[in-house]
Amino acid sequence: MHMMSTHQRIPPKAAATRNLAATRNLAAMRKRRLRAVRLFAQGLSKAEIARRLDVSRQSAGRWIEQHAQGGDHALQGAARLGRTPKADAATLRKFEAELLKGPQAHGFANNLWTLKRMRDVLERSCGVRLHSRYLWHVMRALKWSPQRPQVRARERDEAAVRKWRRDIWPALKKSPPGKALDRV
Repeated sequence: MHMMSTHQRIPPKAAATRNLAATRNLAAMRKRRLRAVRLFAQGLSKAEIARRLDVSRQSAGRWIEQHAQGGDHALQGAARLGRTPKADAATLRKFEAELLKGPQAHGFANNLWTLKRMRDVLERSCGVRLHSRYLWHVMRALKWSPQRPQVRARERDEAAVRKWRRDIWPALKKSPPGKALDRV
């Protein structure tokens, strides 16, 4: 015999399922604040406004109070979310122009960029100091990717390498296992 549960499944709160990108949208946040004020003007309680907009009663009350003291302008909110970047777009353009000159133009021994070298150039040329780990994010935003230098022996004989690839390597590949080393 199957017994029915006396408990109902409680649906997840809308805030838990809401898209996080929407909560970081400044225009949408301002619209929500203005909507709270309009709902209050229609006679709804702060608790009902909070339920409808899926915010806390304290937030709804704060928005209503701010609007009463400063009008719509008081509900403008922050100009941006998060910390102000140390390097603005103009600084990053200048930094990239310096990088395009190459490491040797900045006094480094070889033509290889490392994050430490890039950090030093950024500080010297733009006056901005970033940690190497964060600088990597900046470099990705500038569409720079990590590169590894091709290591070759100084004594390398290109003609001998070509001959080996053309004549010896194909013979080694076509031989049965164990027999290839006899021919070399």
